[in-house]
Amino acid sequence: MNNNNNNNNIILKNINQLNTLDIKFEINKQLYSCNCQLIEWELMNETQKKDIKLALVSKELIDISTEIAKASNTTATTTTATRTFWEIQTNKLTESEKIVDQIYEQAWKLKIEKGVAPSIFREQRKKEIESALKLKTMIVSLHKLIADGMKGTLKTGQLASITSMAYQNVRRKFAHKLDERATVNVSKLEALEKQIDKIVIEKSVEINEIDEQIIDKVPCCVLTLMNFKELIERGDCACIGLVVDRCEAAIVEPSLLHVKSITTTILSAEAFFDAYSFAMQKNVNNPENVHGAFDRNSLNCKVTVGSANEPINAILPLFLHPLHWEIAFRRMPSIMGWVVTLDPLGYATAQTLSVPFSTLFVALRNKLLSPSQWNSTVYNWILDTCLSIYDKFNVKDQILPQLISFIQSPEHRTKDVIIDLYIWSMYLLCAKHRNHLDSFLLSSFSSKLQCELELFIFYLIEEQLRRSFPKSLKDPYTQNPTQIFTNWLDVSLSAPVSQWVQPALDQWQNLNNPQNNSQQLSHYQILFESSLATTTSSTTSSTTTTTTTSSTNENTTTTNENTTTTNENTTTTNENTTNVSVISALADYSKEKIESKLNWSDIKQGDGWRSICEPMKNCYKRAVIPLLEVMKEIFGDQIVKINEQLIENGSAQIRAAILQIGTQFENSERRAAITNKTYCDPWDEQRAQNWIISKTAESISNQIRDAISTRAAQINSNKFSQMAQTFSQTDNLREAAGILQSSTLGAAMHLFISVLQDQQLPAKKPIEKLNMLTTNKYLTVKLLRDTQCWIPSRKNVHKFWLAHASLQTFEQWKQLFPTHEHPISVWYGLKDRNREEKK
Repeated sequence: MNNNNNNNNIILKNINQLNTLDIKFEINKQLYSCNCQLIEWELMNETQKKDIKLALVSKELIDISTEIAKASNTTATTTTATRTFWEIQTNKLTESEKIVDQIYEQAWKLKIEKGVAPSIFREQRKKEIESALKLKTMIVSLHKLIADGMKGTLKTGQLASITSMAYQNVRRKFAHKLDERATVNVSKLEALEKQIDKIVIEKSVEINEIDEQIIDKVPCCVLTLMNFKELIERGDCACIGLVVDRCEAAIVEPSLLHVKSITTTILSAEAFFDAYSFAMQKNVNNPENVHGAFDRNSLNCKVTVGSANEPINAILPLFLHPLHWEIAFRRMPSIMGWVVTLDPLGYATAQTLSVPFSTLFVALRNKLLSPSQWNSTVYNWILDTCLSIYDKFNVKDQILPQLISFIQSPEHRTKDVIIDLYIWSMYLLCAKHRNHLDSFLLSSFSSKLQCELELFIFYLIEEQLRRSFPKSLKDPYTQNPTQIFTNWLDVSLSAPVSQWVQPALDQWQNLNNPQNNSQQLSHYQILFESSLATTTSSTTSSTTTTTTTSSTNENTTTTNENTTTTNENTTTTNENTTNVSVISALADYSKEKIESKLNWSDIKQGDGWRSICEPMKNCYKRAVIPLLEVMKEIFGDQIVKINEQLIENGSAQIRAAILQIGTQFENSERRAAITNKTYCDPWDEQRAQNWIISKTAESISNQIRDAISTRAAQINSNKFSQMAQTFSQTDNLREAAGILQSSTLGAAMHLFISVLQDQQLPAKKPIEKLNMLTTNKYLTVKLLRDTQCWIPSRKNVHKFWLAHASLQTFEQWKQLFPTHEHPISVWYGLKDRNREEKK
């Protein structure tokens, strides 16, 4: 009774918190009172239908919360009635959640309709998303209330006790997932408890007849000193002690649980959880010291200690006898739920398909590395356990087609398809023991079997290397993945990359070497005079020849215009000629030309491989060799040959695989490369060599292009800087006009403006030169080829005025910048005030 009262208090407290969430929904009463709404439903648009759905869901959620509040105020008479009530509320909430999730997803995928203003569309989508989010917030809270209510219906016993000690410091998104599972698992776990009771009663005779020799082969529970037969009679099961660490993501993906070691201790499930309850009472303020919480780096955490005083913080039920397995399999959900999520009600089927197989991988490694009777026995126990799970869940229907797809297509090797290769390899091991694997492979590949299996092992090595790519290599290339080629190729080629780049740069500079400044500057005035002569002759001709016909005038004008165009085109042609010669010369350094000059020996003989060889070698030994040892157990020595020098030898296939990994270590990057067909299958040696040569040539070509671009930018910058200084200091306005006329100011306008604003080295004749920029004309010649004219901003006007304020009167400045009359008057006022303050 006290337990129920405490639970009611918790629920009422949570409802009070729910009411403070400020979730208020405006429900149109006409939706419920007017029957014509149902008739008009087909005539409504999608937005109106969504509004009605959201309103109905909000009403349903309010009704559920009201029912929960009423139930919490009444004393529960029977557990069955209360359980039924919570199940009804769960079903209602689940249906409402489906509707809200559907509307929420549709809102994000909504596309603007023809004729709808973007602002109206955005407002509509924002309204739908906000409404769905409010409802989702309420649903999460109601899930929590129902989960607490369901937990309160658990009978007084160990499951209720362990559930009440569930770890609460879990992030919200994972806590919501646990609440959803709890509402479903309460009934399931209690049904399993009833099945266990039934088995113990109905099969008592078979239990008594278990062979004593089988019983003696299994150690007794170190805490209760009972053998597994006695444990069966109590409805309990024997388990092997484990040391694990977990992260919060394991709640969703249980393969992320890490089995660190298997102990030498057998415990019963109930004895382990009794020890857990006792340890939690001793560590009320630090429960992490008991189970390790969701911390990968937890140390010295233990629920109890084993026979060798080793720490134990998890257990795994074992297949020791068919009758024992009937109990152990029904205990598995609550145990796996606790091991992965620290809450028995957090169970999911994926946990049973992950944790035992992870443990089997560790057991097999222990057997191979440290052969002993105990390690072999433990391996056989866990193998029998996994084989039973393999049969129960029909794993062969999934694993065997996956094997074929893994060999045939790279898109079926990524982590979203096969989450954990260690667990997957254990599925293959079970298929081997059940004689499913050999027959399937023979029927699929027949005569090509050995070749296909060797291909499978190579792809397995490539994928495992990618998944365990060393962090020491991963971090430098995260922001610029292509840098891996640059860094590697600098020391990879037999001749350094600089021996390719420098000749190309020298050739470009020779072709693009500008004439010296004195020669170039002498052309500026000549260019302007020729343009002026053309426009002057045009003007004179049109003034003096008054008796000519209109057609003659038109022809004259056309001729003059063509002359001007010819002058402009002459400069452009000269520039283009230079560019063409540069492009022609650089064709020798294109990717294709470089690729034709490279061969595999140029790359293979370099020392670049050593720069990434050491960390990759460690990765290979740590992550790949254990997997290969398991595959050797499955496919035999003829197929799997473990070469510890594989990375150091650096064959073309391995180099191509690892170089691709450097730019595709993220799952999304590998899938994008597969989709875009930029992934190179490195299995064929010649294809791998060609791919590396191609990438090497591309890298060298890019480095040459970057070097030339950098040099060109420097030359252009120096060229325009010198031109701007000459423009500022020359007294010859015609030469200044020629400088502007021969320049493309889109990229260097700031230089010509800044020299006119320089107060340290004042420009000569600045007003006249400013007029050239603002009018784009001097005398009758158009100056700037790439723009109409320059319109100065207030900031630029102020800087120019500060540099040359004394050259003109206030009235003259107003005439020069009529749109800035007010700020100019303000500047003059500030200048006068400062002068008076100094006096």
